[in-house]
Amino acid sequence: MGDESPPGQKALRRGRFSQENARYFVTICTHQRTPVLCEEKIPNILFETLNTHQSSFDLIASVVMPDHIHFVLLLNHSKLGQAIKIFKGKSGIEINRILSRSGQIWQKGYFDHKFRSDDDLEPILNYMWNNPETPGRNFRCNQDDWIWFKRMVAKKFEYPEWLKAHPLG
Repeated sequence: MGDESPPGQKALRRGRFSQENARYFVTICTHQRTPVLCEEKIPNILFETLNTHQSSFDLIASVVMPDHIHFVLLLNHSKLGQAIKIFKGKSGIEINRILSRSGQIWQKGYFDHKFRSDDDLEPILNYMWNNPETPGRNFRCNQDDWIWFKRMVAKKFEYPEWLKAHPLG
């Protein structure tokens, strides 16, 4: 029996550790990149699940795409892997309930990037905001999700100029 993780998963885990009060950029993909995350009610389930983890992390921003989610968080008194595991479990149960199905929702593993203390969050937030506008990806789950993104970012930081200039800004 071999490792059932997607190629590269072992390399992603190598050297990974959780650091309290550190900021992380996290990406989690759906199983087999199935585009289910923009189905009705699912973005709200994801946002609510992320917001109920306040003991594990402080959510700075998140964005939902059809087959993956990006978020930036400040880790509290928790291990990153444990917080992601809880998020995947709770959201997966709710997504399956909404879709009237069972089975795996999330791909094994996740991508994370720990910010250095002097790293600026703005480039990542800008990437998250503009990610759906990459050529060939003309979609947004819905405009309300982006209004929610703006509210989160504005609570944590001075309102970014690039966000003010955006048509949905």
